[in-house]
Amino acid sequence: MGIQHNILDTIYKLIFYKFKKGKEEMEKFNLIQQKLEEMKTDIEKFYTKEQNAAGSRLRKQLNEIRKVAAEIRKDIQNIKAERKSKGK
Repeated sequence: MGIQHNILDTIYKLIFYKFKKGKEEMEKFNLIQQKLEEMKTDIEKFYTKEQNAAGSRLRKQLNEIRKVAAEIRKDIQNIKAERKSKGK
C-alpha cells in the first residue's frame, strides 16, 4: 500500500496546508479529508487483496471528491476575481 498511501498523504497536505477560511469552506475541506480517510481501506483491498468491488467504491468516492473540489475551485476563482476588482 506504500505508493497509494503516500499519494493520499500528499493530497491531504496540499489541500489542508495553511487553510484559513470560513466555516462553509472548511466543511468542504473536511468532507474531502473524510473521503480520503474512507478510501484507505478500499485502496488496500483493491491493490493488495485484488478486490474489484473496492475499485468500484474508490471510483465513486473519487467522483464525490472531484465534485467538491470543483466547488472549491469555483470559490477560489470567485475570491480571486473579487480581490482583483478591489485592487489587491
